[in-house]
Amino acid sequence: MSERLQQNKLVIDEFRSAGGVVGGPFEGMPLLLLTTTGVRSGQPRTTPMAYFRDGSRLVVFAANGGSKNNPGWYHNLLANPVAQVEVGTEAYQVTGAETESAERERLWAQRLTQAPLLAELQKQAGRPIPVVALTRVDSDQVATAQPVTSSYRVVETGVTETGLSTIARDVVVPLRTVPGGRGLGRLWEADGVLPGADAAKAGDEAVTSTGGGPPFPAVGGVRFWTVTVPPEAPDAPPPAFLHTPTLDVGLVLSGQIVLEMEDGTAAELSAGQAFAQQSTPHRWRNPHPVDAVIAVVMMGRDR
Repeated sequence: MSERLQQNKLVIDEFRSAGGVVGGPFEGMPLLLLTTTGVRSGQPRTTPMAYFRDGSRLVVFAANGGSKNNPGWYHNLLANPVAQVEVGTEAYQVTGAETESAERERLWAQRLTQAPLLAELQKQAGRPIPVVALTRVDSDQVATAQPVTSSYRVVETGVTETGLSTIARDVVVPLRTVPGGRGLGRLWEADGVLPGADAAKAGDEAVTSTGGGPPFPAVGGVRFWTVTVPPEAPDAPPPAFLHTPTLDVGLVLSGQIVLEMEDGTAAELSAGQAFAQQSTPHRWRNPHPVDAVIAVVMMGRDR
């Protein structure tokens, strides 16, 4: 663990044990803990930082100690704006959004009167310091809590004609929305797909690549997808069970999601937790107020 991470951990532990009060160089400073979802790891990442209030919002600055690079929490929020803050003894969910133009300048000028060191940090960094507003998510603000990721970068390796390893493909794959509101990111695949009628079945209806589901790989084939499952409406009927011809292994990237089986057993999975679905009838449900995003590798198998 780096020295900076060790210092952060000490501050976090003191903050939580003392009801949000921290001494030393942070004594008397308005401090919060921001927990984001790691853009690469999918794990929760907690960072202590100073803030000030702008009405009902909390405003933070991606100064990163004057580094030329933006901090990790800033990149995490760009990928998934849903986060958690701890202020004093209170913890609640927020969405983060970078401010722009006149709003950014207003908040920047307001903060400089309280913390003139920010101007020196911006000069040292050689970049504009992003100003990020954190807005509390209430039960009637579900729509604003949904991650806004619209694409994924995919890097694929290969081999040159001379036998050397190389980056063979570096592309951006868009996220597309299918019936039911789910988002699908078709990241990578190998070999052909099964006929549409065999792709997947929900009850008596076939779900094809044009009707809402992904194309499934033939025996020995592989598909790598992300699936975004939006919150369920409180009065919505449960979705039908999916009957898929694949072995699926995956990881929850953000949010929480419930895997239900026909016999009534279920498992709730959170970010960083994995699953293996062995061609069994199942359904995914999201009773929570924010999107759940899973990454899944589907492998074709004999049924």
